[in-house]
Amino acid sequence: MLVVASLRVRLSAAEMAGGVRRKSPGSPSQLWGKLHSLWQDKHLVLFKTEYTFLVVSVLWFLEIAINVWVIQKVAYTEIDWKAYMDEVEGVINGTYDYTQLKGDTGPLVYPAGFVYIFTALYYITSHGTNIRLAQYIFAAFYVITLLFVFRIYYRTKKVPPYVFFFVCCASYRIHSIFVLRLFNDPVAMMLLFAAVNLFMDGYWTLGCGLYSLAVSVKMNVLLFAPGLLFLLLSEFGLIRTIPKLSLCAAIQVLLGLPFLLDNPVGYVSRAFDLGRQFIFKWTVNWRFLPEWLFLNRYFHLFLLAAHLLTLLLFAFRRWKRPGESIFELFKDPSKRKNPPQQSTIVLILFTSNFVGMCFSRSLHYQFYVWYFHTLPYLLWSGGVKKLAHLLRVLILGLIELSWNTYPSTNGSSAALHVCHLIILLYTEIDWKAYMDEVEGVINGTYDYTQLKGDTGPLVYPAGFVYIFTALYYITSHGTNIRLAQYIFAAFYVITLLFVFRIYYRTKKVPPYVFFFVCCASYRIHSIFVLRLFNDPVAMMLLFAAVNLFMDGYWTLGCGLYSLAVSVKMNVLLFAPGLLFLLLSEFGLIRTIPKLSLCAAIQVLLGLPFLLDNPVGYVSRAFDLGRQFIFKWTVNWRFLPEWLFLNRYFHLFLLAAHLLTLLLFAFRRWKRPGESIFELFKDPSKRKNPPQQSTFYVWYFHTLPYLLWSGGVKKLAHLLRVLILGLIELSWNTYPSTNGSSAALHVCHLIILLCLWLAPPLCSAPAEKQHVPVKDKRK
Repeated sequence: MLVVASLRVRLSAAEMAGGVRRKSPGSPSQLWGKLHSLWQDKHLVLFKTEYTFLVVSVLWFLEIAINVWVIQKVAYTEIDWKAYMDEVEGVINGTYDYTQLKGDTGPLVYPAGFVYIFTALYYITSHGTNIRLAQYIFAAFYVITLLFVFRIYYRTKKVPPYVFFFVCCASYRIHSIFVLRLFNDPVAMMLLFAAVNLFMDGYWTLGCGLYSLAVSVKMNVLLFAPGLLFLLLSEFGLIRTIPKLSLCAAIQVLLGLPFLLDNPVGYVSRAFDLGRQFIFKWTVNWRFLPEWLFLNRYFHLFLLAAHLLTLLLFAFRRWKRPGESIFELFKDPSKRKNPPQQSTIVLILFTSNFVGMCFSRSLHYQFYVWYFHTLPYLLWSGGVKKLAHLLRVLILGLIELSWNTYPSTNGSSAALHVCHLIILLYTEIDWKAYMDEVEGVINGTYDYTQLKGDTGPLVYPAGFVYIFTALYYITSHGTNIRLAQYIFAAFYVITLLFVFRIYYRTKKVPPYVFFFVCCASYRIHSIFVLRLFNDPVAMMLLFAAVNLFMDGYWTLGCGLYSLAVSVKMNVLLFAPGLLFLLLSEFGLIRTIPKLSLCAAIQVLLGLPFLLDNPVGYVSRAFDLGRQFIFKWTVNWRFLPEWLFLNRYFHLFLLAAHLLTLLLFAFRRWKRPGESIFELFKDPSKRKNPPQQSTFYVWYFHTLPYLLWSGGVKKLAHLLRVLILGLIELSWNTYPSTNGSSAALHVCHLIILLCLWLAPPLCSAPAEKQHVPVKDKRK
C-alpha cells in the first residue's frame, strides 16, 4: 500500500508540474526545431536578445571556474579585511559605542547591518584568519550577484548578449574587489540587485525591506534612493508610499538599536557621515584637481547642488510621463492608466545611482562595483542607444581602463568624467517631444498654445503636425524608434537623390567632392537617423521643389516649396531668391498666382488650428521673434551671452541680412545694364531667360555648389576642401567654442566675398544645351 501511495504521489506531482515527465509526440520535434533555429542563427547568437538566456548561462558557469582560478593563482591583497574583523571583534567583546570601534584603517564608519554580516563571517572564517575560506564565500557572493544582474538583463532584453562578456569575464578590477580584497561593497550591491529583482516582480514591500538591509551594509546604496522614491510615488501615490518608507526606516532603527541605546549621536554620526573627508591620494575621479580644491567644502557643496539639480532635471524632464505634472505623483495612482514598465523601473534606479556617481566627492577603487553592472544597461537603453555599438564598447573599455590605472592620473580621471558625461547627456532630443505634440492634436486639442512636448511648446506649422502624426501611427505611437530611424534613413537617401540630380544636371562640381556631400559628414547622418529632427523632412521637400524648378514645373514646385515651409519655417530663407526668380521668369502679374498658391496651401493646412485660435497658431508656428538658448548656439559662441540675447543685436543681424540680399539682387543676380524694376514688367520683352545653373544663386547653403561655381572657383581645390572640413568640424564641435564659432564665420565670409567678387551670374554666356524655361504645369 505504501508503494502504491508513493507512486500516486509521484504521478500527481509530475502532472502538477505541467506534465514535464510525460512523453509528448511533439516534444522531440519542438526541441529539434529550436536546435535547428539556433544553428541557423549561430552567427547572430551574440547579437540577438532572444539568446540572452543561453549566453548568460554559459558565462555564469564560466565565471565559477574563473573565480576558482583567481583564488588559487592570484595572491590575496590585504586592505580592509583585517580592519573589518577588528571592528566586529570590538562589538563581540561588548563595545556598542560606535566612537570606540575601530580597526587598522580607522574608525568603524558603516551601519549596523555591516556589523551583523561580518560578525557571521568572523565566526565562519575562524575569527577572520581563514582567508581562503573567506575568498570562496565572496566568490559565492559574486556569482549570486551575477545571477541577479543577468536576470535583470534577461527580463528587460535591452542589451545584446555579446556585451555580457564585458559585464563579467573581462573586468580584472571587479574580480579583485570581490575575491582578492574582500570589501564590504560587494555585499551591499548583492542585496541591492536582489531588491531590484523584487521591484521588477512587483514585490515592492519585500524589495523595500531588502533595499534597507543593503543600505545598512554600506551607505552608498542611498544613491538609488531618489529613483526609488520616484517609483514608489508613481506606483502608489503619497499615502501608500509612506508605509514603505516607514518600513525602511524601521529596519534601520531595529538593526542599529543596540548602538543607538548606547550612544545614538555617535552611531548616527559615524554610520551615516555625509560630511566624511576623503584622502586625495586614493581619488579616482578628481586627480586632475589641485588638492586644496579637492578638500574645499565649497567644492563639496557645489557637487551636492549639481547632484540635486541633475536629479530634479531627470525627474521633471525624463522620468515623469509626458503631459503629466510632477505633482500628480502625490495623488491616488488609480487615476493613472499606465503603470511603470519593468524597463522603466530599472532605468530610473540605475540612472539615479549613476547621477550620484558622476557628482561624488571622491571615488575609491572599490567603489567601481557601485555602478559597474549597471553601465551596459545605461549604454544600451535610454537615449544612449543612438551611439554606435563600437563606440559604446569603447566607452566601457575607457571606464575600465580609468578604474585600473593605479595610481590614478590626470588623464585617467579626465577620461572617466568624459565617459560619464557622454552617458549622462546623450539622451533623445526631440523625437519624444514631437510625439507628445502630435498626440495632443490626435486627442482633439487644436489650440496651438496648449500643444507642447518635453522640450517646450509646439513651434512648427501645420504640415509638421500631419507628417509626424503619420509617423506617430507608423511607429506604434512613437515607441518603435528603430523603425523611425529606418524611415528617416529613407528620407536621407531620397534627399541625396534630389541633391545628386542637381549636381548631375548642373555639372559644376568634380565627382570627388560628393564624398564630402554624403559619406564624410557624421553630423548630417546624426541629424537624420540618430536625432530624428524635423529639419531633414523640410529639406527633402525643398530639394524636391528645386528639381521641379529646374525642370520648369514652377507651379508644382511652388506648391511643394510651401509644403516644406509648413514643416519648418527655416525654408523661408530661400524665399527671397525664389521671389527674384519668379519675377525674373514671369513678371509681377504672373507671379502673383504662384504666391497666392503658396499662401493658400498654408491656410488650408492650418485651417483646423486657425478656426480654433488663429492668433495662437500664427504666433507659435511663425514666431519670427523666438528667443534661442545661448547654450546651443554654434555660430555665436564667442559673444557674451548678454549680447547674444540682446534685441538690438537681433535687429542688427536682420538689417545685415536684408542689406546683403539687396546687394546681391542689385549687383549680382540681375542682368548687367538692366534696372531692377524691369523684373516687374512682362517677361516676353527679355531675350535671355535664366539658365539652370543660375537657379541656385539663392541657395547659399549648398556649400559644394557655391565652392565649385561662381567666384569661389578661383580658390585652389585643396583650399576648398579645407573650407568644407572646417565647416564640418565647426558643426561637430559640441559644445561649441569661441574657436569653432569664429572658424565657421571665417569660412562663411570667404565664400560670401568670393561670390561677391565674381562677375554677375547673368553675364555668363548661355550654355549650348539650353532648356526653354516655361511653366510646364499643363
